Formats: sequence, structure tokens, C-alpha cells
Amino acid sequence: LKRNFVDEVYLYIAPVLFGGATAPTFAGGPGLARENAIQLQLKRVEDLGDGGIVVHYFVAKRPEVG
Repeated sequence: LKRNFVDEVYLYIAPVLFGGATAPTFAGGPGLARENAIQLQLKRVEDLGDGGIVVHYFVAKRPEVG
């Protein structure tokens, strides 16, 4: 994502909560500062009927990163 290699993102959101202070995150590593946030544009939300959903985003084009 940081290097503009990703055009679309699909996220599955499950109806469960787990994790903790050392659980990995989607951004991973040191993360991104707010001013460097990667903007997503919602394309579709699919309800799977079991309480989970799939969210489909397009990744907004950004200037090339050094």
C-alpha cells in the first residue's frame, strides 16, 4: 500500500472481537501518520448473512513515494 502497488482492498469483517496490545494490524509496522493516510473509496459492501460482511474499496491514487 505504501508503494502504490495495490489498487483494491477487500476486507472481511467478522462478528467477533479478539487481539491485544501485540496483535498485528492491517497497517503493520510503525503504521502511517494521519497526514500520510491512504484514502479508500467505497465500492461495495456484501452482507454474508452470518453477521460478517465483505467491504470492497478502491485505493485512491497518490503521488509517488520517494
